[in-house]
Amino acid sequence: MENQVEYETLDEVHEAYVNWESAGKAFEFGRALWQTAEKSIPDESRTGFPGDLANEVFEILRSAGSLAKCLTDDFRRLVIRFHAQGLPTTNAIEWILLDESMEHVTPFWVFKHPNVCGYENIKSFLVSRVSYLKPTHPRWPEKKFGDFWRSERAGYVDQIKNIPLTHPAEQLNKLSEHYADLETEYENAKRATDKERFHKCILRTLAAIHLISRDPSIKSQSHALTQENRTSALQQPKQ
Repeated sequence: MENQVEYETLDEVHEAYVNWESAGKAFEFGRALWQTAEKSIPDESRTGFPGDLANEVFEILRSAGSLAKCLTDDFRRLVIRFHAQGLPTTNAIEWILLDESMEHVTPFWVFKHPNVCGYENIKSFLVSRVSYLKPTHPRWPEKKFGDFWRSERAGYVDQIKNIPLTHPAEQLNKLSEHYADLETEYENAKRATDKERFHKCILRTLAAIHLISRDPSIKSQSHALTQENRTSALQQPKQ
């Protein structure tokens, strides 16, 4: 491990690690910011209660703009990549903070520790500042990240397109088949307990069909899927 250098101010840390991202020094940069901020807290302000010191460090780094400086475009692209895979912002941030491979990618991996800034502090800070990184948000920076989003989304869709039941239209068709089977089982059931069991399954299936069919894209997807099935049937050789 390299020798640690003590800094007097956060500005000195920023100057020393101006190229931290390209140099892969996220961990060292985060550690230096944390230790410098903690050192600036007077002894009389240290209550000794768990989490209080972390809250103090968090406020110092936030107020000084150090946390904002760690919100780089590369970090934003990382969040966009998760968004393009359908993950909500909260889940995307959780993945980033808990992923060991992020140790040398972003200082936020250091900040999230309970003796640094605290997990919830950092999670809340990030969620509130990167939730706009999706095309449906009014503040979405299309000019800056639009092409990146489309590339990531296309790659993800291409990756999962051959996985069964990943498309809503496929799910709806399969649920409809399941509903028909349940109706048959219900009609043929002799015992009241069996009828009650199948009736509950029918209600759950109907609820799932209703939920999926509320997606406005289902109609067009179902039409495309039906046309694809018809084409496949026409291309099959007659027995």
